[in-house]
Amino acid sequence: MFCKNQIFKNQIFYIILILSIIVINSFAFKKVNASNYNIENIIISEIFDKNFKKEDVFDKAFKLAFDELILTLLTSTDKKKIQNIDLFKIKRLIDSFVIENENFINDYYSANFVVNFDKTDTLKFFESNNIFPSIPKKIDLLLIPILIDKDRDTIKFFNENLIYKNWKNKTENHYLINYILPTDEIEDREVITRNFSNIESFDFEDIINKYNISNNIILIINENNNKVQILSKININNNNEIINLTYENLDLNNKKNLNKIINNLKIKFEDTWKKYNIINTSIKLPLSISINSKKNKRIKIFEKFIESYDLISSSKILMFDNNYISYKLIFNGSPKIFFEEAKKHGFFFKKENQTWIVQ
Repeated sequence: MFCKNQIFKNQIFYIILILSIIVINSFAFKKVNASNYNIENIIISEIFDKNFKKEDVFDKAFKLAFDELILTLLTSTDKKKIQNIDLFKIKRLIDSFVIENENFINDYYSANFVVNFDKTDTLKFFESNNIFPSIPKKIDLLLIPILIDKDRDTIKFFNENLIYKNWKNKTENHYLINYILPTDEIEDREVITRNFSNIESFDFEDIINKYNISNNIILIINENNNKVQILSKININNNNEIINLTYENLDLNNKKNLNKIINNLKIKFEDTWKKYNIINTSIKLPLSISINSKKNKRIKIFEKFIESYDLISSSKILMFDNNYISYKLIFNGSPKIFFEEAKKHGFFFKKENQTWIVQ
């Protein structure tokens, strides 16, 4: 009799345990999808003593996650406007969070947090502070750094170039640009040497074409008696831009100075890329779109596209019949941008009256 009761109790225990795990997982993984900004790898480590409070750990994780979020979405100028936001406002933007690899070892607590910020609420918060974030799109970019020693009137090639050698020493999770650096090849040295006299106007086309990367930055660094002048020729998405920077009394052989220049340049380039991907929530363009209601697979792909596209702030179904499903979208940009992005996903349109029909 005792054994039967014990078996029954064990069964109840395991049922409760399994149900608890299911409930916890259901909560933890709520809405980890395109409607959120998901910030991962927030690692917290705290001393586990009598003053330890789990709530303090959560608060720290939320603050760090928000800092990572604004570093990813905002330019360096806009980031300063809200970097001192209070914790209560941050919590109101959080949809859910996940705790991974939680450990209590040798009087230390450690855990890895994934914090999911509600995208709609976050964009509204930014707009209320007159801030327009960018779409967090990753990009590969070819960087060609040319270091010129003006004192000796010579070029420091590749591994002789401290900017080239140290550019990838430090990366941040919030960086959107993945830099591709050219390899050190004799042919490239010869091309650069031949064009030394007009290096600032030289297009580097022969070198760029070898890497099959359309986005690139030519970085000309002139070093002269501890004065560093930098010309950045930026070509991103067929947009051309030039940035000039000058540093006085700065020696590149000093590691602290070198890191300062590299970090400043990376921030400038990140800001430039974000500028081309601004989500201007003050623009609210209504778009009426219809798609053949019999093409179920096509409908699913289209709905996944409009859910994941950051420039679409809202969408709803207006009508459904045997011929068409009709949607109303609110788009934060020009129609041209929408149709160009839709084209990349295989959607083409024709206009009938005030409605765009998916072909």
